[in-house]
Amino acid sequence: MTVPNFTVGEFGDGSKPARPVRDGEQDGANRVSVTCRVRPSGANFEVEANIATAGDTTFTLLATVDAQGKSAAGAMTLKKTTQWTHPTCDLAILTPQQGVAAGRYWAHITCASSVTDPPATCDIFGELRIENCAQQ
Repeated sequence: MTVPNFTVGEFGDGSKPARPVRDGEQDGANRVSVTCRVRPSGANFEVEANIATAGDTTFTLLATVDAQGKSAAGAMTLKKTTQWTHPTCDLAILTPQQGVAAGRYWAHITCASSVTDPPATCDIFGELRIENCAQQ
């Protein structure tokens, strides 16, 4: 069983600029739905992200991260034809461009041994960048 590749927009690099995709915009053949919230909570931040492409794939993340953007308990769901879940993904800031602040979060996600039904496991990892999110 293969976990679906899920890409929305582009991060960019030295040869091409970043290409963000806003809620309701088209990305390739699919319209994208994005809702997110990154709000301060004491010394931490509560992160919620829901990203979907019309009739295709959905990704959700719920986590409380520290001021450095780290957590070992991010709950993730990735669904296309099959739904993959993991209750304790590792979230980490790996480059100077990544970080967390009210309304935005950019980090690397590792969800080792994510599960699906019928029973199968797979390592899921990637990069998430959400901006202009609700702060309350």
